Amino acid sequence: MTKKTDLVVQANSISGGVHHHGWRSPRVLLVGAVAGAVLLVAAFVLVRWLATSGTLQVTGNPLAPPPRARELGILAGHTGMINTLKFSGNGQVLVTASLDQTVRIWDAANRKELGILAASGLTHGIAVSPDGRTVALAPSGNGVQFWDVASRKQFGESLTDPVAMPTFPKLPGMTMPRMSLGLPIAAMAVEFSADGRLLATGEVSGKVRFWDVESRKPVGKPLLGHTFALTALAFSGNGRVLATTSTDNTVRLWDVSTYQQLDQIPMRSGHAQSVALSPDGRVLAYALPDGTTQFWDVDNRKQLGEPISNSATSLSFSADGKRLATAGLSPAVRVWDVATREPLGDPIGPSSATTSAAYSPVGQVLATGMLDNSVRLWDMTGLS
Repeated sequence: MTKKTDLVVQANSISGGVHHHGWRSPRVLLVGAVAGAVLLVAAFVLVRWLATSGTLQVTGNPLAPPPRARELGILAGHTGMINTLKFSGNGQVLVTASLDQTVRIWDAANRKELGILAASGLTHGIAVSPDGRTVALAPSGNGVQFWDVASRKQFGESLTDPVAMPTFPKLPGMTMPRMSLGLPIAAMAVEFSADGRLLATGEVSGKVRFWDVESRKPVGKPLLGHTFALTALAFSGNGRVLATTSTDNTVRLWDVSTYQQLDQIPMRSGHAQSVALSPDGRVLAYALPDGTTQFWDVDNRKQLGEPISNSATSLSFSADGKRLATAGLSPAVRVWDVATREPLGDPIGPSSATTSAAYSPVGQVLATGMLDNSVRLWDMTGLS
């Protein structure tokens, strides 16, 4: 043999025979394919069993990015912290009140300022009529006022509480007429009914009253029960139920048509910072100073599940009632699934604390009041 042949024979001996690289026999390929198929079927059956048994929660594509809110724009103009904000019922108008003692009106769709209401003093409560034409304000020491959005002027007198003066004894030859004195309503919270015909006022005295918006006269009986100042009100979307919270450390639910109390929920850790009713009036959410938010079954008068921890000071339900936005100290703004009470997506906006949040009653827009004195608008479609 030649030297070259000897090398080939030695190579064949070491490798166990001559073979072509990359080639496998049909039997080997068949066995590999069958084994792969068996493993794939076994994995599918295992995942399906875990999902149906509740051990594994499978929702959507696990490789997809987490759902996020999309910022639509920033409304700048206030020079003080935003203390409250409200949408009109049609979602077209947004009204904001600030510690700079101004109330500003915004075109929510075009993200433009429409004007400033010349209300004097710090405004504690604001409400916007469903049609977006009227704003009710509760500025400190100035009663409850009605403002026209188009002209940005106050119309009519502030709501007053008629107090009857005593009748003095008759003097010879003189009769004393019975006089009445109108005192400004001292209110911390105001809210329009769903049809815009009534305005509810939560007063420092602990009294809740309904007022006819057109005549600005009291309607029906006052809601009596709270023993200290009212701090927040919330109508259900259908206008049948009103939720109230007070510094007397209770949250109460009222039947608007009968003026009767439906429920009283005592607070063990101080008065509720905020209350919100779902549009259908079946779920109540309230934020407590211990950093938790609790859900309450209005029909069955019992707590729904465990509270969520979020240090919230402002609550707002989405238009469909399936999500709750919470604003507070940490994290800034979160959106929660009402049914599961689990957070949806990442915290919204900057990491700094927020003061307030409000869902538009229509569509998928959320407004948040920031500590930098701005208001941000968010498209929440990604979290729907």
